[in-house]
Amino acid sequence: MTVESFNQTSFLSFLKEFEPGILLSNILLFYEGEVNHEITKALTFTTDKNIGKNGTSRVTQKKVFSAMIECLQNIDKHSLGSGTKNNVISKKGSILVSEDANSYFILAGNPVSYNQKDKLSTIINNLNHKEKEELKNLYIKQLENGKLSDKGGAGLGFIDMVRKSGNNIKFSFYPINDDLLFFVYKILVTK
Repeated sequence: MTVESFNQTSFLSFLKEFEPGILLSNILLFYEGEVNHEITKALTFTTDKNIGKNGTSRVTQKKVFSAMIECLQNIDKHSLGSGTKNNVISKKGSILVSEDANSYFILAGNPVSYNQKDKLSTIINNLNHKEKEELKNLYIKQLENGKLSDKGGAGLGFIDMVRKSGNNIKFSFYPINDDLLFFVYKILVTK
């Protein structure tokens, strides 16, 4: 895949492959592109307004809002681009927030290196097998002892997503080119 074709890649195709029926649900938000602080603020504001319209409890709204912010911060901090010295691709990703009668779904994705695949898989699989109390203790331990990574994260994002949603994270990886994979994951928040 060339730099130009990567820039034109629609990440929606990866989301549809990961969750084929997602476009049949009530989509509250879909965004694809570069993510930064200002875009995060705008997207969360829009989603928060849409969720509040249908009588959803404030507790559930906060869970969806929190998971969405974690996803957007993950894209902002950890999405990789591809390119040459003269043709650098900006970091980008996608997020989709939808609902059905019983749940909200947050699907997010961003390019990652092949080297990141094993690390991400290990982290998420480990979290998916922990009980509620174990997650709470891990979160507290990470707050107390965690060190900021070179990208500004303390390793709390996925822990927080599992804790607040009360559900496991479903995830997969799709090849983009020889250097990158598209990492897509889903957080389910029950109404």
